[in-house]
Amino acid sequence: MSDASRRAWNAVHEAITDARKIDSKDAIFLCVDTIAAALENTPVAAVSSSIQILRGIGGGEEEPLPNPKFVDNGYDPTPSTASKNFLRRQSRTATATGIFKLGGLFGSAVTQVDVAGASVGGSAVTTSCMHLVQIEAISKKARYAGANTIQGWCAALRKAKMARAAIAGGQTAAALIPIPIASAVLGGAVGLAAMAVKPTLVHLCYMTAIEIHWRAFVEQSLSSKMPIPRGAQRITGGPAGPASELYWEIFQRRGFTRVFGQDDVASMVGEPGGWYPLSQKLLEM
Repeated sequence: MSDASRRAWNAVHEAITDARKIDSKDAIFLCVDTIAAALENTPVAAVSSSIQILRGIGGGEEEPLPNPKFVDNGYDPTPSTASKNFLRRQSRTATATGIFKLGGLFGSAVTQVDVAGASVGGSAVTTSCMHLVQIEAISKKARYAGANTIQGWCAALRKAKMARAAIAGGQTAAALIPIPIASAVLGGAVGLAAMAVKPTLVHLCYMTAIEIHWRAFVEQSLSSKMPIPRGAQRITGGPAGPASELYWEIFQRRGFTRVFGQDDVASMVGEPGGWYPLSQKLLEM
């Protein structure tokens, strides 16, 4: 292994270690929201939600780490512009969703239930279930039936999306309970579950994303009948094999997030940093 490859893999392992840590600020905000909901204190919860919205503004500015497999195979660490744009856009989407849910907090004083929160949670459940259906369909294709690597990818993606669906389902249920204390208890429990589950999936999602992204890149390069370059390339086609099918599926926007448009998936596949957006999509809770 070259020094460059060793540095690339070490950087990923450090990122995994950091991502496994529970953010103490998120835990504090969760406690404030839970107490405020139990006391029917909408203004307090609104302040907490507003702080979280402000934290999201300006996010996504970090440069994604290069896929170590690109480095292993001699690719130049060119800028991952589309991947960085995705992270920036994801941050804006989270902020917009937070603002929508903030409006639901005030509306719940009239409706007795958090309609906005239920809408966002319900959309996440629906989207996750649709992803699960498509991932299952890909895994059942006859030509992939005996491919252990592909089946392993599908199993990892299913695990991540099932966790997402379970968390979103709990959030939806909490938003629809008209009894403040009961809603607060369930909502707090779901929030704690999300913070507990996510660190356990980090290593699986990061390593799976690295593998799928690299293989998707190779599939796209070979399908275009072009020699694989020593840097990023502009890919314009769609899925050309199992890895790119899975990559494209995870970035397919459905439900509430459709209003934000589709991501530039083809460009992310062709960039060294394209694995990182995939890992973040899998870790959405």
